[in-house]
Amino acid sequence: MNFYDSFEINLINYIESYKSELEKSKFKFYSKTVGPGMGAIVELSNKDHNLIIINDRGQFFLDLKSKSELKNLNFQLNSILSYILFQNMENLDKVNRKQVLLGEEFPDLLTDPLKYYFIYRNEIKDIELNTQYKKIINKLQTERSKYLFSQ
Repeated sequence: MNFYDSFEINLINYIESYKSELEKSKFKFYSKTVGPGMGAIVELSNKDHNLIIINDRGQFFLDLKSKSELKNLNFQLNSILSYILFQNMENLDKVNRKQVLLGEEFPDLLTDPLKYYFIYRNEIKDIELNTQYKKIINKLQTERSKYLFSQ
C-alpha cells in the first residue's frame, strides 16, 4: 500500500462514520485529492456550501467553501466556531477569548471536526460566507496568531 493511500483510507472511513448526517444535509461527493503533500482531501457539496475535509498526518481539518459571491472563499471551521461562540458569550474577558481562539473549547476538533460542524450547523447555516465575513475571520485569525506565537 502506498503511504498516501492510508491518508485516503483514514479520511474515507472518518467521513463514512457521518454518512447519515451528511445525507440528511444533502451533501454529495464533489472532488478528491490524494498526496503528495497534504495527505488527502475530500470535498463535499450541498446547496449552501462545500465542506473540504482534510487528513494531514492524522489530523482532520474542515473548511467551508462559499458557494455565493467569490467561490474561492474558504473558511476554517475553528475560526467559524470562535465567531459563533463570541456572538453567544456575554462578558467575554481576555482569558476566555484566548481559550476560544486557541481551540480549548473544542479539545477534539483535530480528530473529529464533523462533530462540531453538525453541533453548530444551524448557526453555520445562518452565517453568510462572503468577503465581509472573511474580513471578520481574518481579524480573529490575526488575534489567534498573537496568542500562538507570543510568549
